[in-house]
Amino acid sequence: MSSQVNTFRLNPFIELQLTFKHYDADKSGTINASEFKKILIDLGKRDVTDEQANEMLKQVDKNNDSVIQWSEFLDVLSCIVANTNIDV
Repeated sequence: MSSQVNTFRLNPFIELQLTFKHYDADKSGTINASEFKKILIDLGKRDVTDEQANEMLKQVDKNNDSVIQWSEFLDVLSCIVANTNIDV
């Protein structure tokens, strides 16, 4: 009997929601500065400082509430997909 591995892939939108929820460690429904820094570190920016993370957060925080909302998270990912730089 041949064994066949079936791969199940979630809907990309659901994957994004799960990713957002994963990084929303305090379950507030938003990504705060320390949670955002964790994202940056996990994306390979291991030497990012708190100041750099805060500056980048300010760039994507469109409503200036000092956290990243779900819609802002999607905007950031759109920039990444479009290969648009977000300066640190």
